[in-house]
Amino acid sequence: MNYPVKLAGIFKGRSMDFLFDMIDVAYLERCTMEGLKRTKHHAELELHSAEFWNNDADFVFFTEYLEAVNCAISRKRYDERKTRPIINSSRIPAADVKERLDIVAVIGEYTDLRKTGNRFTGSCPLHPDLNPSLIVYPDQQSWWCYSCNKGGDIFDFIQEYDKITFPEAVSKLAGVR
Repeated sequence: MNYPVKLAGIFKGRSMDFLFDMIDVAYLERCTMEGLKRTKHHAELELHSAEFWNNDADFVFFTEYLEAVNCAISRKRYDERKTRPIINSSRIPAADVKERLDIVAVIGEYTDLRKTGNRFTGSCPLHPDLNPSLIVYPDQQSWWCYSCNKGGDIFDFIQEYDKITFPEAVSKLAGVR
């Protein structure tokens, strides 16, 4: 891979040979990001020390070493961006989905619900059920099954029924309506 690389080569107006090349940068890239940050910090301290004591040889060395470390950090960040999994940037807040949907309508798509007082009852679709053991509470936007002892909100129901994770349940419910 070709990366744009600029290493220091000028010191006090004179052109100088590079002390570090791309082989050195590639070697530095093998470090972890934390290791590179520590190395950068150490090089900065040494550079300030060389500047303070007017040590030209150390100043040139640590100037170029610092640029090599910065180059390795930028190459590592570039590689991480390329290999990072793409995450759906249009994240939908679960609270908005939950507020927008009616739990009775969603669970009603999976089983027949009958109104009994201020709640709804029906056969639980999570297991073979002959008697209505599922109760849906529309005022609390929750459900409970007395046979399988499971319950929760609209997302918990979709997770249990479809055997999916919470983010997948949010995406499914957001995409349905």
